[in-house]
Amino acid sequence: MKKCFVEIKKDLHLSDKQTINKLYIMGLDVTVYQNIQVLNPTNKEIEDMDYDFIAFVIDDAFKPRIKNLIEDAFYSGDNVYDDISYAYSYHSRFRNMLGILIGLKNSEWTDGEKLKPEMDFFELLWFADNEGCIDWETSEKLYNDFKRNQEKANELFGYDEDFIFNYERWTKAFYLGKEKGVIKFH
Repeated sequence: MKKCFVEIKKDLHLSDKQTINKLYIMGLDVTVYQNIQVLNPTNKEIEDMDYDFIAFVIDDAFKPRIKNLIEDAFYSGDNVYDDISYAYSYHSRFRNMLGILIGLKNSEWTDGEKLKPEMDFFELLWFADNEGCIDWETSEKLYNDFKRNQEKANELFGYDEDFIFNYERWTKAFYLGKEKGVIKFH
């Protein structure tokens, strides 16, 4: 399998894990948009309209993450970052490690009773792993959580290159998202 994988990589001139993930793994993709503008189409225009995302969350409990957006509205914006792409199973593993980082036991991040809104990473831990949006205010809170916990993440999980790599990518995504941006899970 590895030989075939390397040959495919060489033939396609793929240069990084993320591109390979996009080709071979069904999972989470994240895009950060800035310079967003709400679009107000008529019903006739929606069919032919060019838009980048619709502001939504898949559960009412997540609505505070889009409180600065108009729910179900169409938006355009500049795609400024789309380097987060991995399997759903890895996203669960990543969130589990974030939970451990803030003192939760293994898999406790999945228990809504154990999570509190004032906890670091709450808005990412208690969020859908497949689709929805996070606005700039929530991005700023999460960016601060990631920055505050950077040293501890390196101490606890520095041996895990994938975790640190993705921790840095999420930090960058929320850094960009906090500038009147939107993080779109898809």
